[in-house]
Amino acid sequence: MDRWAWPGLGMGYYQGKATFLAAVLPGERVLAQTVKAGKNHLEARLVEVLEPSPARIPSPCPHFPDCGGCGLLHLSYEDQLVLKEQQLNEIAQRAGLKVTAGFTPSPQPWGYRHKANLKSGGGKLGLNRYRSAQVLAVPECKVFSAGLKQAFSGLEPNREADLAALESQDTGQVALVWLEKNRQQPLSGFGQQVFEDYGQGRLELTAAGFAQSNPAVTRLILADLLSAARGYGRIAEHYAGAGTLSLGLALGAEQYFGYETHKKAVELGNRNLKAHGVQSGQIRESNAEAALLPDSAQLLVVDPPRAGMASALINKAIHSKLEAVLYLSCDPMTQARDLARLVQEGGFGLVWLKGYDMYAQTGHQEALALLVR
Repeated sequence: MDRWAWPGLGMGYYQGKATFLAAVLPGERVLAQTVKAGKNHLEARLVEVLEPSPARIPSPCPHFPDCGGCGLLHLSYEDQLVLKEQQLNEIAQRAGLKVTAGFTPSPQPWGYRHKANLKSGGGKLGLNRYRSAQVLAVPECKVFSAGLKQAFSGLEPNREADLAALESQDTGQVALVWLEKNRQQPLSGFGQQVFEDYGQGRLELTAAGFAQSNPAVTRLILADLLSAARGYGRIAEHYAGAGTLSLGLALGAEQYFGYETHKKAVELGNRNLKAHGVQSGQIRESNAEAALLPDSAQLLVVDPPRAGMASALINKAIHSKLEAVLYLSCDPMTQARDLARLVQEGGFGLVWLKGYDMYAQTGHQEALALLVR
């Protein structure tokens, strides 16, 4: 293997084609099996490490590397942090962004995951095997929180439905819900929602909806984001969800304009704002492609899915009177692409870019950027 590739994959060459696979380290010689062949590249599965790297460590998890959840368990946590910071900076530089990003570790590298969706299949309840639809039972998962592991113990896949789970680090509540085709069915003894406090006040969150998996890192991100937002009185937010970022933004704004695609998230987000007496604005149901952005807005805050910002919203921001943009992302590749457009076409300057280890033991990360005009 020659070098690292995003996200935390090894890359080498076989018969002249770039070959990508997980659970390997640069400098290693390995035996691998091709699982997907593209025109110019191959994707492979590790069969055996023939010549290991000195940096390789024994995995503490018996499910590695079969499980598709964690991809860096063969690398020390210190080396994981170095890798992620390096990859974040390489991605930014390839996009033409002039910035040096720092990286914040997870306060809890293990047992941090408070949100999970388990798959049912083949008489098992667990996670998908790596690059497979097969289900692997993971009773010894090292990243699930203690509360989730206790809630999962003894559960049987008694229906062909996924299981959504959410534990509040604040209250210890656990919500478990079967995700059936046309309905959500809570398990006996568990509710559908919990209350979590990320530092701005308690939020109602649902197991079936979106919630960040690492509450401790979410608090760190929110502290940085709200500090950067301070001083902007008129704030617009797209991809608002159930209000994880919205509550702190709306409490500090003179006018707040929130937008979210999913109706249930809009209802929950507004319920959270109302519970804290927010009077600066509310969340409206609107797709980001509609690119609603008030002329009076000074700051735009976005936290889009992995695909990145809607092109129409980027265009609107470029031609707006915005003074600043705060861009939170779970995919530095699409984030860098969008930041480059805002810088090159919109006249924004990239002030800073910060990475956060939201997903410790995996190749993924969260990144927050501040742009100003």
